[in-house]
Amino acid sequence: SYVRQEQKKESDLDLLVEFSNEDGLGLLEFINLENFLSEELNIKVDLVMKDSLKETIKSYIMKEAVHII
Repeated sequence: SYVRQEQKKESDLDLLVEFSNEDGLGLLEFINLENFLSEELNIKVDLVMKDSLKETIKSYIMKEAVHII
């Protein structure tokens, strides 16, 4: 909804992430990053690993994705 500028007060921010190193983050580090971003941005953040997207929705999500490096 944020990409389309249709967010509401209760909207969360979905961030699709991909890590450059093979190990990525452990579960605790991943959760800590999600919580840190939520606190810093003052909105609920949901991190989603790009590799975990189901093929049925991947193309839809990738069309709307805004790439941030």
